[in-house]
Amino acid sequence: TVPGMARDLTLRDAVSQATADTERLMRPQEVPVNGWPASAALGVSQRLSLSLWLLADPRASGSRGVISVRGGGDATQNRVELTSRGAELRMTVYDASGQLVYQASYGSALVAADWQHVALTFDAAVDAAPMLFVDGRVLAPETSEFASSAPIFSDTPGLIVLGDGDGADVGTWFGAIGHVALFSAALDDEAIDEIWFRGHSLDL
Repeated sequence: TVPGMARDLTLRDAVSQATADTERLMRPQEVPVNGWPASAALGVSQRLSLSLWLLADPRASGSRGVISVRGGGDATQNRVELTSRGAELRMTVYDASGQLVYQASYGSALVAADWQHVALTFDAAVDAAPMLFVDGRVLAPETSEFASSAPIFSDTPGLIVLGDGDGADVGTWFGAIGHVALFSAALDDEAIDEIWFRGHSLDL
């Protein structure tokens, strides 16, 4: 055995595995709920919270999909979606008719090449506007707009999709997404802060 060869092979294997893991995380993924890709227990008509860790690649350009909760037949029905453009995060909400009922932008929310905790809570029965948290704190939108008519959300099976684009204006996520968690409740500020503070050590 040539001295150092075994160590070099181990290092090469580790780098190869890390690269494969990164590529896998960068691909759009559908998150199963209770072992199934769609569940009647999940939908935007229900109270929910989403928690994830996000790493934005500084080479990313244009609008990128981060995470969305989808329900119903049409792509925009019963949908809460979070996208990014550079350091900015954007939120959109569509009701059962496919009407855009809320949209907001959050400037300077992301720091490229740095892991950040991102969470959103949503209770359609209370407010059509989800609350967005980054690194444990609530973000106030720089701009926001509500529809003129009251939104109506239907109780349809839902699906969580990570890092997906729309094939047109929104591209797939460029970076990494990890430790995704779904809660069937609108978590309060203290709970979100605890998840961020304890980081990956918290067993969700």
